[in-house]
Amino acid sequence: MPVPTSELDSQAHRDAKKVPEKAHSEGKTQSWQNLVDRPVMLILVLFFVTAAPGLPLLWISRGFSLTGKIVLTILVLIWTALVLWGFYLVMAWCLPKIWQSIQVLTS
Repeated sequence: MPVPTSELDSQAHRDAKKVPEKAHSEGKTQSWQNLVDRPVMLILVLFFVTAAPGLPLLWISRGFSLTGKIVLTILVLIWTALVLWGFYLVMAWCLPKIWQSIQVLTS
């Protein structure tokens, strides 16, 4: 029994819609993986953007050896601790001054 032309056209239209979506999503994944696999870019992201929350990116990267990943993990954790300590110092300096200013305003 022959299939009506409109049914064939409808199926071809649905298939044509699926191909670009798949190609587009694979391209996105591929470009994201390429970015993670670039050692210089990943080091910049780890130290200047994400710090410790970016460590999963390091561990899925194919751009570093196991030893390199371990060393970079330790360095990123030390860097994160230093950044948090610096933030603590700045806040410890600022908060007394803020409280003094509030007291002056309210008295």
